[in-house]
Amino acid sequence: MTVSVSQLTKRIANREIITDISFTWHPGEITGLVGRNGAGKTTLFRTMMMQYIPDSGTIQVDQQPISQNTDFAQHIFFVDSQDNFFSSSPLTTIVDWYTLVYPAFAAADFWSTIQHFAIPESSRWSSLSKGQQATILMALALASHVPYIILDEPFAGLDVIAREEVTKMIIDAAADHHTAFLISSHDLEELDGISDRVLILKDHRIMHDYQLESLREEARKIQVVFRHNQVPPLVKKEGTLIRVTGQVLEIVFMHYTEAVDAALTAAQPVFSEELPLTLTDIFRTTAVHDTDYLMGKEEILHEPAQS
Repeated sequence: MTVSVSQLTKRIANREIITDISFTWHPGEITGLVGRNGAGKTTLFRTMMMQYIPDSGTIQVDQQPISQNTDFAQHIFFVDSQDNFFSSSPLTTIVDWYTLVYPAFAAADFWSTIQHFAIPESSRWSSLSKGQQATILMALALASHVPYIILDEPFAGLDVIAREEVTKMIIDAAADHHTAFLISSHDLEELDGISDRVLILKDHRIMHDYQLESLREEARKIQVVFRHNQVPPLVKKEGTLIRVTGQVLEIVFMHYTEAVDAALTAAQPVFSEELPLTLTDIFRTTAVHDTDYLMGKEEILHEPAQS
């Protein structure tokens, strides 16, 4: 079973929130969706679940449009953490509802999970902390036993221990049950540790689709100090400056070629060191303008300094 999103566009109040979104979501794959506030992440999720009717484009499950598939929700799980109907409902009522909607929903699995997190069964949704609500949503998702799960900010409000437990549940579900996850989060460090793939949403479009393992084989992050701020032209062309600390530059090369390596060596930098490439670094490369070497209030001269 595969989920395909093709040329999806959604307008709200005559403004395009997502534009021409296309990607394929595979079984067992943990995919991170990354973008700045207002990029359209939640709108994409709601449109995929037909909470919003798309203005154009399609969402298909096994090549069948979900608009023609009345039981598509049995294959994809999504709880909108920003706008749900739970209100003051007790957990027992919430579980009863999901048991009706999802044929494979295992109430015993749900109760076992919340017992593990010491959440009383008699709790009402409105009485729970933000972290407890996030835990409940994860427990509902996993107990539904659907092949595809959409998670919107699942780590929000969780303490360090709870984050580790939730992360483990996601990894185990993907490994043991081939469950696919599509996860949006501002916690890039958390996503970095679990994602096989990352979609970067910028200007309401998917600008990049990276397989992280493959990307790290060809990309590099270099920390370097050039003599007299003299940055080689090829480095400017192929690299993206993501941070400046004094004279120390951190540059990401999405395609680190032999030519780039030779240019760095020929420049005889005062200092050069390769650093681990993180998802935060990858995201920063999309936030920096392609044509300038500017980060914050620090600027590296395009023209070589006079010696």
